[in-house]
Amino acid sequence: MSPAHRPGPDGRPPQELPVETCLTCHLVVNQEAATPLSVHLGYDPAEPFGVSVSFPSDENRRTRWVFSRDLLQDGLYEPTGEGDVRVWPSGGCRCGCCGSTHARILLQGATGYALLDLPLEPVQHWLDRTWSLVPEGTEESRLDWSVVEHLVDQRPPAA
Repeated sequence: MSPAHRPGPDGRPPQELPVETCLTCHLVVNQEAATPLSVHLGYDPAEPFGVSVSFPSDENRRTRWVFSRDLLQDGLYEPTGEGDVRVWPSGGCRCGCCGSTHARILLQGATGYALLDLPLEPVQHWLDRTWSLVPEGTEESRLDWSVVEHLVDQRPPAA
């Protein structure tokens, strides 16, 4: 069997396997200081609308955020998001017109926030792989509606 048709470790065909990458970004501490940070980007075709960003939060744990793949894609080139997750191109301006080489992701929670500065090119390359696996507009066809159908089948009859 060719590698392109060989199932992955979890038995899923290659086109159904998660797309993952690790890269070094910077955790922005203040306007003058940032520290290198290893981040993991993940995309699972079984959850086609979301991407995950995870990074170490202490010696034994990782912090994982899941948000819209569209939000990340759009935020690489223009300010996007409101609330807990915001993404924008970094550099001389926030509009992306200056050919920014980095993007910023602001993750805000109840107990704090993290501002990540990621290199744009590897993030876009990784996103391109997710789009080739699950093209825009086809995400809904990948959702498993069986759980919802089961719940509908189990509801009591209308009175």
